[in-house]
Amino acid sequence: MRESKVFDELLIIRCNEGDQKAFELLVKRWNKKLLAFTYRYVKDFEVSKDIVQDSWVSIFNAMHKLKEPAKFHSWAFRITYNKIIDQFKKSQKDHDIRASEEIQHPNEESEQPDVRTYLNKLPPEQKTVLTLFYLEELSIMDISKVLDIPIGTVKSRIFYAREKLKEIINKKSYENHG
Repeated sequence: MRESKVFDELLIIRCNEGDQKAFELLVKRWNKKLLAFTYRYVKDFEVSKDIVQDSWVSIFNAMHKLKEPAKFHSWAFRITYNKIIDQFKKSQKDHDIRASEEIQHPNEESEQPDVRTYLNKLPPEQKTVLTLFYLEELSIMDISKVLDIPIGTVKSRIFYAREKLKEIINKKSYENHG
């Protein structure tokens, strides 16, 4: 893991020196992660690809502003998260997206739901912190930077999101066995 971060830092330094190949390699290393992150919110692969593409343009144009290459991880997620929010505002589909998450496929009831199914039932701010913390493995400090909120707020949202998740899982378990 540490070697990977050091390699990313080296790539960023090379990018800032104008090395196009370094940027291409950085994109190759990070594109899938940013795409998966985006898809969790927009639930549309084509829209996710567009958002990530737009994020890469912003990352490329602002790379010189990144003074600490070690912070690329949270910085790139922050840019992508902002692009997701911009997309929601632009398309005004926030309500439609949340509503569509609750539509189940006919045979889903009989299958064992996974964590993502439960995450989708959380309010957006709780879903976001748990996704960043558990699925993207960002630190509380990095989440604070990505979402531009105080560390205490991140901790509080994680706590309440876990409680809500327990409530959802327990309710589903009760419905299945009750």
